[in-house]
Amino acid sequence: MGAWMNGRSSKATWDALRAMFGPFQLANVLMLLAILALVIFRPNIFDSGTYWSIALVAVLILAAGVLVAVGGGSRLKRLRESAQDDHQRLAQGLPLERDERLPPSKPRNNGQ
Repeated sequence: MGAWMNGRSSKATWDALRAMFGPFQLANVLMLLAILALVIFRPNIFDSGTYWSIALVAVLILAAGVLVAVGGGSRLKRLRESAQDDHQRLAQGLPLERDERLPPSKPRNNGQ
């Protein structure tokens, strides 16, 4: 019996899902639903009986667009903050990576 049947899944499974949908998972799913609604309901602008499906597709597309804009804006904000931090670290003469150790001022004496 697979792990997915027990309600458990591995980190690799979720990583694969994220890789498949990218950073805008919910927006991609909403666009997929909008496309499916278009294919299934085939709304006609001249038929008043399908106005609800036109509105549904429009709302799904707008929601996906808002999610992409908000997600992209937050990613740009994080990128800008990271760039400012990098510039400050360079101005102070520190390495860009926080985990890097500063080079020693004198070479070590290796037991000599």
